[in-house]
Amino acid sequence: MAQMSFRINDSVKKDFEKICEELGLNPTTALTIFIKKMCRERRIPFDVSLYNSDTLKILDETANNQNLSKSFDTVDELFDDLDA
Repeated sequence: MAQMSFRINDSVKKDFEKICEELGLNPTTALTIFIKKMCRERRIPFDVSLYNSDTLKILDETANNQNLSKSFDTVDELFDDLDA
């Protein structure tokens, strides 16, 4: 078996490890899945693109639990907002 070594931001590493744990994987298995898929498909197995400013704002708000929902005092206010 070969070994690979690389540097990554500490917070990204922690997030990655947490997601792996939630999926029941260890980081080595997750990276092996990614590498095998990349070799099999001969491409990066997801779209690589830049987000526009609106999407970045929404992603940031979602990550910080901001603006996830609105509240209304009446049903009429809700329907007015839906029609807007």
